[in-house]
Amino acid sequence: MSDSTAQYVTAVTTQLGNVPQQMQSVLASCVSYNPNNTTGKEAIMFDDRGRTDPKETDTKGGRIEPRELNGERRGGYFTGDDDWFYIWEEDKVRMLLDPTYADMQSLMAGKERKKDWDIVNNLLFGLTAKSTGGVNKPLDTTESLASGQIIAADSRLHLHADEKSRVAASGPLHLTIGKLILANKLLSAGQVRGKKYIAVDENAKANLLASIPVTSSLYTKAEALYNGTVDFFMGFTFKELSSDEGIIPTYTETGDLAASEYPAWIDSGVYYEERPITNVSVQKDYGIRGHPTQVYYKRERAWCRRYRRAVVKIKCTNAEQMA
Repeated sequence: MSDSTAQYVTAVTTQLGNVPQQMQSVLASCVSYNPNNTTGKEAIMFDDRGRTDPKETDTKGGRIEPRELNGERRGGYFTGDDDWFYIWEEDKVRMLLDPTYADMQSLMAGKERKKDWDIVNNLLFGLTAKSTGGVNKPLDTTESLASGQIIAADSRLHLHADEKSRVAASGPLHLTIGKLILANKLLSAGQVRGKKYIAVDENAKANLLASIPVTSSLYTKAEALYNGTVDFFMGFTFKELSSDEGIIPTYTETGDLAASEYPAWIDSGVYYEERPITNVSVQKDYGIRGHPTQVYYKRERAWCRRYRRAVVKIKCTNAEQMA
């Protein structure tokens, strides 16, 4: 390359820290997000104190030592991911200085998509590290989402009266008002307070609308949600991710029914932190014929469910299960 490599590295590093034109993260604003963790530590850790137990003045004893909320310390370790692309035409390398360069925009958009994928996997499957050995102990135990925070596909608890005449009497169900009511109940039962979100795809919104009779007072609200004129319904702010993006996980329900798992959560209970991107290179790859220029970056990030009861998984079939 005839021009200085340093200016290209600087340009790529700067652009990776900007918001891309093609795709912005849908979920970063819905969790406690820090894009600039500079602590240098191997993990993010949280030491929330629980409440003490005040005693009547004529009662002796009681605890005097501090204790962590639920007796646990929670956090997550930093791990890395990377991405790259090749520039085959030498004269196009200088395009890296242009923030609208299509290949660079794709790299930026991929980083944002991966961020959403990380957040969803943290919500639904990530093993949150915890310590049960006391204050300031290492994160030595991993914990998956508790069974009490998972809403089964066939759940009919709190099924709304307007839906009962529409949905099947048994078997797995799609996203219903009843499941939203139950998710809200489970999230409200804990000690965490904040804004409630749910991540869905087009199947969830369509089936939710289809299960509500047009005579119901909720129909117009669900219709507005489906049409995208509002994003708030039944206590949740809805965030939509296309099923084609592969961010919302799918599985096979009873028989051969396609199904999805949707996370509902409280923003203050979920953390995602990134370190500044410093591992950027723009250089020839002499291991490939033609010696293209490789544009490469590596990123480190950590995440955790800060509180045990801040997340709910809602299992739903993608097909309408109507009576």
